Amino acid sequence: MIQIQIGQCGNQVGLNYWDKLINEHKIGLDGFYTGNDQDEDKYLGNSEFVFNVNQSDRKYVPRAILVDSESSVLDEIRQSHLSNLF
Repeated sequence: MIQIQIGQCGNQVGLNYWDKLINEHKIGLDGFYTGNDQDEDKYLGNSEFVFNVNQSDRKYVPRAILVDSESSVLDEIRQSHLSNLF
């Protein structure tokens, strides 16, 4: 799955979506799993469906395309607490 976020509304909703998703899957703001190693399969079992996973360091990166004709919206995402994910 690839999420496509278009326009100000799409990108704001998308940012909230990713915020909730990383909390649900226990992924930190840096893209790394933060939970107990014993529970990793439980929380990350299907996460490769919405995240690309770098196999060398196990960093989770959202599968998303962010589009906006106004750069200020994307600049807000670059400066948000989730900026290290993208």
